[in-house]
Amino acid sequence: MIGLLDMPENKTSFGSMGIQIRTAAITLGLDPSELTTRNQLELATCLMEDDFTFQIAATHLRDLALFDYPSSATLYMTNEQYIMAGIRYNRGVERYLGFYLFN
Repeated sequence: MIGLLDMPENKTSFGSMGIQIRTAAITLGLDPSELTTRNQLELATCLMEDDFTFQIAATHLRDLALFDYPSSATLYMTNEQYIMAGIRYNRGVERYLGFYLFN
């Protein structure tokens, strides 16, 4: 497996943007738990290519923007939507939107 020390292999980051294999797999519509060691190595190799990494990151950011605002047009995002996409990129989607918003 690809994992480093005590870090699970699917949480290991690769490429210039440091994308996790798990995140890349989900973004591509794959089940990370079903990836073989070979699949993980192939995906890690792809993530070392900037073109591939940028496409995965852009798709993932779009998915994150739509997570909290599913009916919004991602071409015309508000400042709040940009901020939330960034927060979700770094912290994940476990917490609900209201946790981050202060009125």
